[in-house]
Formats: sequence, C-alpha cells, structure tokens
Amino acid sequence: GQPLSHLLLFLEMYLPALGKLRVAVADPARVVIKAVTAYWHNSIQMVTIVIERLLTYRVLDLPALVEWLVTEPVAKDFTKSYPWELLHHALGKAMSRVAVVERDLKALQENQTAAPRGVDRALIEEALNRTRRDLQALHILFFRRMAALLSAHLVKCEGDHTDYRTPWYFCATSRLLSVGRRYREDLQPCLPELREIAQQADPRLRAVFEDIEAIPPFHTPVS
Repeated sequence: GQPLSHLLLFLEMYLPALGKLRVAVADPARVVIKAVTAYWHNSIQMVTIVIERLLTYRVLDLPALVEWLVTEPVAKDFTKSYPWELLHHALGKAMSRVAVVERDLKALQENQTAAPRGVDRALIEEALNRTRRDLQALHILFFRRMAALLSAHLVKCEGDHTDYRTPWYFCATSRLLSVGRRYREDLQPCLPELREIAQQADPRLRAVFEDIEAIPPFHTPVS
C-alpha cells in the first residue's frame, strides 16, 4: 500500500545520511535498530520490513542483526515469531551469498577454456571461503549468545528459588533445537565450536546441543 511505498522512498532518500552514521557512531547498527524498534514499537511487521530493507541496503550487517536478536530486550519476545523470522532472513541471506559464489565457481570450472578474460579462479575461491566463514561465524554467534542467555536465565531462577522450566524457557530451547535442525547441514563445520559452547554452558543445556549434533546432516535448500 501507499504507507509502505512512502516508507521505502523515505529510506532511500536518507541512505546517504545513514551511510554517514556508520562512520560517525561507534556502534551504528545498534543505534539504527534501536531507533527502528522504538519508532515502530507497535508494529512488529513494520520493524521486520524496515530491518530487512536496511540489510538489503547494507546499512545493517548480518552479525549486528543476529547479535541484537539474542539480547535481553528481544529475548522477552522469543515466544513471538518476529525474532525467528529475522534470524532466518539473516541466515538465508548469508546462505544465498555462499550459493552465488558456489555457482560462479562451478560455472568457471565447467567452462574453464571459455572463461572470460580477467576472471580469476583464485579470487572466486577466496570469496567462497570468505562467505562460508561468514556464515559459520553467524551460526556460532547465535548459538553462543543463546547459550549465554539461557544460562543467565537458569542462574537467575536459582538465585530467586523459582522453577526455571517456564513457558519462555521451553519456547527458547525449542526454537534453539529447531534452528539447529533447520541448518544442520551448514552447522557441520561448526561442530567443534558448538561442542565447546555446550561444555561451557549449564549442564541442563548440553542435551539440546547433543540433540542438534545427533541430527543427521541433510542439504538445506536456499530460500
């Protein structure tokens, strides 16, 4: 509708200013996300649309978004769908970047004799390694922050002498397992780091990580 088209035009108009913000502020991503969520606090749909568009414009980067998604203010909304939709959007973008470079490399390998002049296979392979590392780093960031968040919940419940098995806790651990199942194929190179995270986490969380590792890897289609 018109409000959405006006919003997108507004964002495009102020892209230069948002670009300068990245230089002027120490943590621009957090400033932008905080402003977006404060302004549209009554419309999660608008928050999702704006953040996705800011990712497309590269005003926000994927690590900043994933890190924000696993903070206490957002954790309160873990029973809602929007944090997980944004997480899947971020991981999907990272997976798409890997897939694009993989296709470029495959095309070059299949048509090596007819490769365009100036196409450097080493550069494409370097780009592929970089995008794969970026994807793995996102996964590790998410699981590390989730383990810390859930461990903090357990510690607080012990200190308050309350039952930690709240609806929020069951929802968060269920979502954690669901993310592990959905991206199990991409998590394969991250298993050493995930084992380390599990060992450092509260013992009650280790079963979740063990369940994720026990899931057979399968190909995850890029959406």
